[in-house]
Amino acid sequence: MAARREAHFAAFSEVQPTVREALTGLRGLGFRLGVVSNCTSDVRGMLHDSGLADHFDAVVLSAEVGLMKPNPEIFRLAMSRLGVSTGYYVGDGDDGELAGARSAGLVDILLDLGDGRSGSHRVRRIEDVSEIVKGDPW
Repeated sequence: MAARREAHFAAFSEVQPTVREALTGLRGLGFRLGVVSNCTSDVRGMLHDSGLADHFDAVVLSAEVGLMKPNPEIFRLAMSRLGVSTGYYVGDGDDGELAGARSAGLVDILLDLGDGRSGSHRVRRIEDVSEIVKGDPW
């Protein structure tokens, strides 16, 4: 658990400015943004401390809601909190999350980290997501 917490902390403490810009850009396109994560509740504090929390309209953490990816219900809960009935889910494909997102009615986008996973759409950087979603009305 300590190693997982340390890895999460490192990820949140090293957020690249281009990631913040990408999130701001997606919100500028009219998208509501959320986080769905299989994690402990301390990730909420890490999001806040990193300054990323302000970029998200909903945060759904498995430890807080009693659901885990790939269960489609965790995605549906996030969609409900965002007030949307459709949208996109971006993830690295771990935990079978992309199939779960598709089952919930979301379009999946693989953030390709070179692990050999596949998704309906693929990006190598979060900054490239806007190229896929531009022009969608939701």
